[in-house]
Amino acid sequence: MITFKKKDILILLFIILFSTLFIALFHLLTPLGNIAIIEKNGEQIKRIDLSAVDSPYIVEIDAKYSAKILVEKGKISFYEAQCPDKLCKKYGKISRKGQNAICLPSGIIIRIENSNDKIDSITG
Repeated sequence: MITFKKKDILILLFIILFSTLFIALFHLLTPLGNIAIIEKNGEQIKRIDLSAVDSPYIVEIDAKYSAKILVEKGKISFYEAQCPDKLCKKYGKISRKGQNAICLPSGIIIRIENSNDKIDSITG
């Protein structure tokens, strides 16, 4: 049987506390994105300003497996998907810069950006 000394427990508590604070700060400091980009097979098919959405609506995407995407003020998500595994729906609602929701079988990608993001000379 494993026995823990007082120092072991303190170190473990410190690691847990530090990890929790790091995750919370990372989440709070990641800015909300206001532009959702929907791509199908690598081509941009829709660009949506999430901050300008007044009421929720559905975007239907025709692909190998069709999908319905729910657009709400400040967030976007896969609402319905015809793909076999339905993993895309498990991403939930995305709203922060850098988040993605992907449906591989249908080739649909939703990604969040800020409207003030600049393209630099390296990324093209």
